[in-house]
Amino acid sequence: DGFRLDTGKHVPKWYWGEFTAATGIPSFGEVWHGSPSYIADYQNYMWSVVDFPIYYTIEGVFAYGGSCDHLHNLFNEDSVYPDPYKLVTFIDSHDVARFLNRAGNDYQKLKLALAFLMTARGIPCVYYGTEQGFNGGNDPNNREVLFNSFDTAHELYQYIRKLTDIRSVREPLRRGTQYEMWADDQVYAYSRMTPADEVIVVLNNSETGQTREIPLRTESSLNVGSALTNFLDVTDTVVVVAGGSTGKHISVSLESKEP
Repeated sequence: DGFRLDTGKHVPKWYWGEFTAATGIPSFGEVWHGSPSYIADYQNYMWSVVDFPIYYTIEGVFAYGGSCDHLHNLFNEDSVYPDPYKLVTFIDSHDVARFLNRAGNDYQKLKLALAFLMTARGIPCVYYGTEQGFNGGNDPNNREVLFNSFDTAHELYQYIRKLTDIRSVREPLRRGTQYEMWADDQVYAYSRMTPADEVIVVLNNSETGQTREIPLRTESSLNVGSALTNFLDVTDTVVVVAGGSTGKHISVSLESKEP
C-alpha cells in the first residue's frame, strides 16, 4: 500500500523526489523535527511526512496537562504545509516513551488524546500495544511483546474500535476541512466539514467539569433547532440555539478529561 521512509532527513531531498516519482505510490518520511516549517518542505519531495510537531503538542497538552492554547498555536501554522491533511499523526511509536508512561498511566488522558488523534486533521497512526495499555518507557521498553497479552475485550481496544467506527461512517472526520471553534486554557473545539456534513469535536483537558457556550462557524450549515448527538454517548445531545457572535451556538458541558 505504501512505504514508511525511516530517518528521512538524513537523505538528500532530491532523492526522495525521484523515489516518490519512480514508485508512484504513497510514502511518508520520518523527519524527526518539532518545527512545522522544517518538516513542511519535505512534502515537496515526499507524498507526506510524520507529524512530529503534533506529537510534541499532544504530549504537552494531554499527557502533561498543558494549555489547549498550544493546539491553537499548532494549527495556526498549518499554512506552511503543502497539504496538512496528509500529515501522519501519532501519539506512540517505537522511538519514544509511550503516552501512558508520560501520562502517569492515566487512561482518561489517553482516551482524550486518542479522541483528538482520530478526529483532527491528518492521517492517524496507532502504534501496536496502545490498545492494550502498554506503558513502557524509551527503547527498548516501548517495544513490548504483544502476543501473550492481546485482548480484544480490553477497555482501550474497545475505545479505539469505537473511534475508528465513528471515523469510518462520518466522512468529515476523514476528508473534511477543519475549522477552529473555541480555544482556551482548558477547552478546545473544532469542526470538520464537508459540503454535505459536519462533525463538531469538543475536548475538556481540565481536571474539573467545564461548560462552554461555543459559537458555530459562519461556514456551518447547521440550523437553529438542530439536535446534535454525542457519538461517544448517544444518550447525550445538544441543540443549536440562536445567539452568540455568529448568530448560532451550542452549550456543551463535559466532565474532567472528557471528549
